[in-house]
Amino acid sequence: MTASTQSIATLETSKAKELFIDWRQYDGKRLTSSVVPSPVYVVMNGQLHGLPSPDTYNSIFSTWENIEVNDYLVNNIPYGENISVGAVIVRGGLTPESYLVTQGKKCQILPGVEKKYSFNSPTVVPQILVNSIPSGDSIS
Repeated sequence: MTASTQSIATLETSKAKELFIDWRQYDGKRLTSSVVPSPVYVVMNGQLHGLPSPDTYNSIFSTWENIEVNDYLVNNIPYGENISVGAVIVRGGLTPESYLVTQGKKCQILPGVEKKYSFNSPTVVPQILVNSIPSGDSIS
């Protein structure tokens, strides 16, 4: 194998590894880029979701601490839908499940992940309201 063939093989192996990265290992991280201004993103289910405004951020998350500046992750994690303006964490009055309501869907926050994401405590709303919202992917 020549040096140039070996370089191509190494490059192809490196690219192949990137294709198989399980980005869910970063779930719960809040990220931003070193490029100013840069939005804040949250990693959920292995995808990067942009947060549209400080008000929306504040309605979902309990703290601005631990937002990581990481250009590699911002540039490489696949992008998902942005969080919608006015997204909120809710819970129906008759059940213990909490949901992130965004993009017209309720995404169940699985037990035990609230701290990983630094989610706010849910706003309790009438159960009929929660039941009427279509379900999206669960957040783990």
